[in-house]
Amino acid sequence: MIKDLFAGWRHLRFVDGQPFFGNPPRLLWLELHVHAKQPAISLGMSRFEWIGNYFAGLGDAAPEVTRKRWAKLRGGFSKLAPRVPRGAIDRERKPEVFASPGALEKLRADEKADKIPGWKRHGS
Repeated sequence: MIKDLFAGWRHLRFVDGQPFFGNPPRLLWLELHVHAKQPAISLGMSRFEWIGNYFAGLGDAAPEVTRKRWAKLRGGFSKLAPRVPRGAIDRERKPEVFASPGALEKLRADEKADKIPGWKRHGS
């Protein structure tokens, strides 16, 4: 157990109170949102992110170990949870996020859907 995540931290730049790592291709992000910001109208949506080889053209390609780790994470999630369209299950949008069993149940019942800026729920 790490008691103090900031012990020994020397980086001076922070974003929203957290150390800023930038977007190097070696980092995978985990952002947890267990509870929705607006529970009456949305589900919480956690996510793993990776910038991939976005900066490879500038000479900053991801190491092979990072590519393998990302593939293993995605493969693991694909075995545990189906991919669904972001926010609601409909046939108009392609599947792009993995839904946990509880979230999938709510999406299928059309009880709640993520409210994401720039995204409109089918039929609204």
